[in-house]
Amino acid sequence: MEYLAGQTAMKTLMEDIAQNRVRQSYIFDGAHNIGKLTAAKRFAAALHCKGGQRPCGECDACKKHAAATHPDVLILGEDDDTLPSVSEVRDITAELYIRPLLADKKVCIIDNAGKLTVQSQNALLKTLEEPPASSVIILLADSARNLLATIRSRCVHVEFEPFEQKTLADYIERNVPEYASEAEFLARFSGGVIGKALALCGEGEFFKLRKELYKALLALTGSESSVFAAAEVFGINGKRPGEGYIDTCFDLALSFFGDAARAKLSQTLVNEDMREEIAQFASCVTMRAVLNTVDILSKTRAGLNISMKYDLWTVDMFTKCWEEIHD
Repeated sequence: MEYLAGQTAMKTLMEDIAQNRVRQSYIFDGAHNIGKLTAAKRFAAALHCKGGQRPCGECDACKKHAAATHPDVLILGEDDDTLPSVSEVRDITAELYIRPLLADKKVCIIDNAGKLTVQSQNALLKTLEEPPASSVIILLADSARNLLATIRSRCVHVEFEPFEQKTLADYIERNVPEYASEAEFLARFSGGVIGKALALCGEGEFFKLRKELYKALLALTGSESSVFAAAEVFGINGKRPGEGYIDTCFDLALSFFGDAARAKLSQTLVNEDMREEIAQFASCVTMRAVLNTVDILSKTRAGLNISMKYDLWTVDMFTKCWEEIHD
């Protein structure tokens, strides 16, 4: 399945190619999973394409790109779990000084560039200061602010914005028809970030988790024992869950409490299909309690680290939420 993020950004990039004004260094800036890597690969394919409408998908260069075998494309940092070392950054930038084999330009894509250490970014900076004429460097970052100011000043900043929710919902209905009934929710919940929405389509347990967690959060309006039920859905009483599961739980919980605030203001909910349950919760709590609960979850999430005892901080978090709700 092919998709593009940042249609305005892609249009500008394609115009750069068409008008022969491709720059030597870019920063693709946008939320995680918004499609920056897909866009960078498409940009590289268009740059190397020998067909009419770039990328044509039919020429030899495009076929090599589709098979990920084009020798003049270098990609580093695509694995989220392992950040490139200083030596790997030096090695890949050194390859840029070797003439391209098939194309006029050699393209180097560095994913998760904003997570590189200062030392790695400084190693990259040396190449950005005097890049080879036959090179194009594309840095992908969830937030360009995480890159050194000296790097930002040497790159063209391309911002990738989320899709409009209707556009994304329509896309899901067409391309993932088995989730057509959840398309509008997925578009709202993902904030228009297409990669996140599609990832949720691939998680069979996501919608089951949402129901279980929201039932537990609604129960917080009752007895204090509900604290442990909510914490159990977050994964206590066993091996600490993976970071992906924890992130999903936080996203869902914050969406629930955010919707409680929206329900009190008679606004459209992210979880519109669960309005009845959320409105029931909202009717039992004050707006102040809802906002303070959001603050508790947000601060706990921001302070989470691997050394913390997962069960303890989860129970403590929901105990504070319960106290706010019953204040």
